[in-house]
Amino acid sequence: MTQFMHKNTNTDVTSLPLVETKEKKTMVNFPRLSNRGLLKSSLLYQENQTYSQLSASEPKASDKLFHSDVKPQEPKPVEKPPRKHKVPLTAAEALKFFKSQLSPYEQSEILGYSELWFLGLDAQKLKLPPETFSKTCFDDEHGSYMKVLRDHIGYRYEVLEMIGKGSFGQVAKCLDHKNNELVALKIIRNKKRFHHQALTELTILEALRRKDNDNACNVVHMKDFFYFRNHLCITFELLGINLYELMKNNSFQGFSLSIVRRFTLAVLKCLQMLYVEKIIHCDLKPPIPTSKAGSTDPQR
Repeated sequence: MTQFMHKNTNTDVTSLPLVETKEKKTMVNFPRLSNRGLLKSSLLYQENQTYSQLSASEPKASDKLFHSDVKPQEPKPVEKPPRKHKVPLTAAEALKFFKSQLSPYEQSEILGYSELWFLGLDAQKLKLPPETFSKTCFDDEHGSYMKVLRDHIGYRYEVLEMIGKGSFGQVAKCLDHKNNELVALKIIRNKKRFHHQALTELTILEALRRKDNDNACNVVHMKDFFYFRNHLCITFELLGINLYELMKNNSFQGFSLSIVRRFTLAVLKCLQMLYVEKIIHCDLKPPIPTSKAGSTDPQR
């Protein structure tokens, strides 16, 4: 049987029920709690009981705080990457978005292109005043194109580095942004005699490409040709190190007989195809031994 005691007004505690047992009665005293506090404790107890039941039935990985006054954190918004313009661009799109980054010459030049794959916006472009625009304004005193690293050639090829130079012009290692591949780009000098010679070279390169369509005769293949700022440009597949540079890296110590045999067979196979097609190669420079033992003259 349970009995209730009256509230004691002289103390700060509330007497809770006496528990009657067979042997003796025991009084349990607790600090004074308001009705609001008791209600809140009861709710928390119920919530904790419910949470314990959920925890026992759900995996730990899915455990979450169950308190009604705690709101789940909203996921942070994912930052969108900067907008990338589709390629190729049209001249109108390039002028709309990048006019301030193009040189005055380019702003009129791009109107002659239907597709723009690369603009070279990070390059230190040549700033030429409009009154100096001419067919030779991008050439040096020898008629060679004044290349700019990271700039474009034909709004498609990005100039990465220069890898060759000769009397005909210069060769640049470029990234073809249309096909996403590295190429060797030959820029012919802006002189009439070199231009005519390059046209003959184009005819031969095209014939060689047709004859060696299975790439079995050790002939470098032309990919494309075009004009850019009055320069004839020819693109080739990008090959590795040439024989002279290989010898130079080896301190001109020479190679083993087996390696020399492999080089010789490759050259002879190419010459055999040229002979059948009645084409004479006028620029072969095999190393010829000099009087000094063990040395070669790479310029012969």
